[in-house]
Amino acid sequence: MLGSFLLGARPWMVTNTRVAASHVADRETLKDFVDGGVNYLHTLATLPEIMMFRDRLQTEGFWKFDSRFLMLLTPNGNILWHGKDPSAENKNVMAVEDSRGKKVVQELLAQAEGGGGFVDYHWDDPTQPDDPLHKLSYAASYTSAWSGNTLVLIGGLRTGSFQRLPPHGRFTSPPTHGFRSGGPAKSTHLHRRVGQGFPESLHDGEL
Repeated sequence: MLGSFLLGARPWMVTNTRVAASHVADRETLKDFVDGGVNYLHTLATLPEIMMFRDRLQTEGFWKFDSRFLMLLTPNGNILWHGKDPSAENKNVMAVEDSRGKKVVQELLAQAEGGGGFVDYHWDDPTQPDDPLHKLSYAASYTSAWSGNTLVLIGGLRTGSFQRLPPHGRFTSPPTHGFRSGGPAKSTHLHRRVGQGFPESLHDGEL
């Protein structure tokens, strides 16, 4: 699924990232969305590239739309990136259960370890009064080209409910994150320097 040739690719060379967050509507598109994120992450071999992508994941656009976003976890359940709630980062969620006692994160990590898979669960978001209980997430693992560590990317979908659609023509292709074939260009999203404003996990080399 994730060809080894991608390890040497550059972000502008990736062509199989086709499903934007705004187009995630079922199991198939959810899987394609997460797999596309994994493929993109495979190409990021430097810290500036990684942090630029992190900024994109937390900005409304191709990688985040309404309730559809991505999270990056370690295999032991630590959240490195959270597309919707950055305050959740650097917290361990391994013990999290849904309203029926299902160990959601443990099952997602197990699915990722097994080659990628779905987990259905019930979750009540207290910040969303009309939020449906039924949720679906997909998890896939990859090996970081920067650190060599195994990480897990997770995306989710509220099922059986209305999903807000984007204005016509928006978010239909993946961003290039400021990179072109001639090399990296300046980007307004890259506003951090090493050791300033990075999550603690970065100093531990987890990414």
